[in-house]
Amino acid sequence: MPEPGEAMRAAFERAMQIAGKSSNGIGAAAPKSENLSPAELPSPNLESEDKLTASTKSSGYTSRLRAAIKRSGLSKPPNATVGAQAGRAVAAEQSIGNPPRFPSPGSAPVGGQDGRSPQRHGATTKNARIFKTAPSAPKRQVWSGSALPTTIKPSTSTPTEHDRIESRRRLMQSLMALGATTETRARAAAETCRPAPADLRELEQRLTADNRTRESGTRGGRSIEVVIGVDFGTTSTKLVARLPYEAGSPSFAVPVPAFAMAEGHPYLWASRLWLSPDGAFSLAPRPQAAVVCAIKANLMTTADVNHVAVTAMAAEASVEEVATAFLALQLRQTRGWLTTEHTAVLGRGKVVWSYNFGFPAASLNDEGLQARYQRCAAASLALAGERVMVTLSTVRQALADVAHDAASQMERAQAALVPEIAAAVSGFANSTRLDDGLYALVDVGGGTVDCCTFNLFKSRDGGSRCPIFTADVRLLGAERWSVCQGDTALAEEFRHQLNEQQCSVIWRTKKDRDPKSERWASELPLFFVGGGVKSAPHHECTHGLDAWLRRTSRENGGVRILPLPPPEGLDHSLCAAEQVHRLAVAIGLSLPLVEIPQTELPVEIDDFHIGQRPSTEGSYIGTEQT
Repeated sequence: MPEPGEAMRAAFERAMQIAGKSSNGIGAAAPKSENLSPAELPSPNLESEDKLTASTKSSGYTSRLRAAIKRSGLSKPPNATVGAQAGRAVAAEQSIGNPPRFPSPGSAPVGGQDGRSPQRHGATTKNARIFKTAPSAPKRQVWSGSALPTTIKPSTSTPTEHDRIESRRRLMQSLMALGATTETRARAAAETCRPAPADLRELEQRLTADNRTRESGTRGGRSIEVVIGVDFGTTSTKLVARLPYEAGSPSFAVPVPAFAMAEGHPYLWASRLWLSPDGAFSLAPRPQAAVVCAIKANLMTTADVNHVAVTAMAAEASVEEVATAFLALQLRQTRGWLTTEHTAVLGRGKVVWSYNFGFPAASLNDEGLQARYQRCAAASLALAGERVMVTLSTVRQALADVAHDAASQMERAQAALVPEIAAAVSGFANSTRLDDGLYALVDVGGGTVDCCTFNLFKSRDGGSRCPIFTADVRLLGAERWSVCQGDTALAEEFRHQLNEQQCSVIWRTKKDRDPKSERWASELPLFFVGGGVKSAPHHECTHGLDAWLRRTSRENGGVRILPLPPPEGLDHSLCAAEQVHRLAVAIGLSLPLVEIPQTELPVEIDDFHIGQRPSTEGSYIGTEQT
């Protein structure tokens, strides 16, 4: 173990490195901020006395040293204690495993410390044009003032790094505990659920109608295509069915029986399922049946696929079995509702079903999680199309049948996993309002917040492309804000995490993914969607991005929040127009796959490096196409 004096000297040398000066007093060249890790960049929440102005040497020793000290929350030191304070600052920062902070553009200008080194080009993927080249950048505006990304007022006393770590730890503990608390409350509410006899009869009619009418639509000489969009959510599930090639391309939000509504919304189905002791699954309560509510959360967070999610006496179901059963019953009741309510249309010919399942873009980067969800979707499709009861034995058999070829099973069933971001912006992508270029999206749900950046443009074949540059999903949804009520420290940490998520996604895109986009010199369009958009901290954070980016971007461009266009041809007679936004993802998923923007995931797109030229492959029409 090194001596205390050696450790202090090493810490001091590290501080000098960050400040751009060696410990022996010789003026070593300051390291360019592009070469520093995010944790080494100055925090954007600096006090006014350390603000960078046009007259401040941003690459100088004093400003960099103070920035390193400020990250640890230490007070401004006298000259005699600079070395010791610097050593403590760096040691405090490096000895704890805190996540990287969103960088401060004032210390990390795009294109080099002096703004004169070559700019990076937008990221590319093979055979795809995924960028728009920006005009020459205007003269750099030096960052001055705090880079606090929202209008939230900073606390009167600057918290120390230890305080920040402790607040983060308590917040994570509270969020984890909230998951269990929410599950307990949901189970308690489900156990007191008493469906009306009429609701039970309607549900049974839906579940059996599809079997009765399966062959009734085969008399005609043409096919009638139906697309079902499945937005499988943590707290609620939304389903929309569309007849894309019939007159007017009608679409229908599938209504929910009163006992199964989430938040009292007529088109939000509470994501819960009952298991009876005899092994039968049900969407409605049954005698002695056990209920499970965290269906999607268990599927996406439990590493063990055989983990028991629900037990009813001797019957036990794993997380995959529960998710498969829930999706199978939802598909079956949706098909049954459609065939009974719209018999006149579907009876004209043979019905051809296709399905699009929504999935968070950030989670699609996880191959194991993607494969798990794909297995559940493929098995649920097999069960929905068979004349069998949905029980433990049939679910297990269906999962076994697709264990090794779920992807091919999905393809044969004309089903696909679709990034939710692509579904949400499908209506916009197919409208005349589309302006090719870079966009951002923040989707606030009850349990999570999804944030991503992407390019959206029309390709030469007339379709839309949506390469996703950066995506992040966190357990910071509107419902989770409740854990911070009455606790100032937790509330500040929750806001800090929201700020960090959104600013990190945007800044990484600007620095490494698409730095040449013309949006940085004008405005970055951002879609703010989801059921939690009215939550105060989420609203403040997202609407504060414009001022933050204008202060910190040398191009001085901001953020402009765009509304998604209202859906056309959607039957939503049971809810008002202002409530339809909750169905945005399901509506997009109900489009034919060819009308949903084709995506490339972040792992499929490389960062651009200095001097790299954008690829033009796929951007022009060759002679073989004329």
